[in-house]
Amino acid sequence: MKLKIKKVREGVITPTRAYEGDAGLDLYVSKVDMAAPDMVKYFLGVAVEIPTGYVGVLCSRSSTFKKRHTLTNGVGIIDSGYRGELMAVCQVELGSLFYKPGEKAFQLILVPFIAPEVEEVEKLADSERGEGGYGSSGNK
Repeated sequence: MKLKIKKVREGVITPTRAYEGDAGLDLYVSKVDMAAPDMVKYFLGVAVEIPTGYVGVLCSRSSTFKKRHTLTNGVGIIDSGYRGELMAVCQVELGSLFYKPGEKAFQLILVPFIAPEVEEVEKLADSERGEGGYGSSGNK
């Protein structure tokens, strides 16, 4: 499979993988805007054409903890029909270090997905777990 990318401005770095077999494509910061005093918007300089049947998952890289950034939506979901620039909005702590243009900041992972038809029913099938939620498995 090939992922088509389009650079949306001059000087943008093409996404890369650090090692063969890495799931994530490293994305590089192209432009930085402060969205609010405690939020920063990173423009990643590329648009992508995700194949039908796949979804792009925009995630932080493992080194993001050093910058004390948190993606505001946890992960970004990029649908196959989206053709705009990839961006990431982060909540930042006071005194955070910011990514600069040209630095690796986030990663993109492509994942196949199933788009089920939704069927409304009066009752769901019984299961061993039932309605047990948070902490329901105890120390099993």
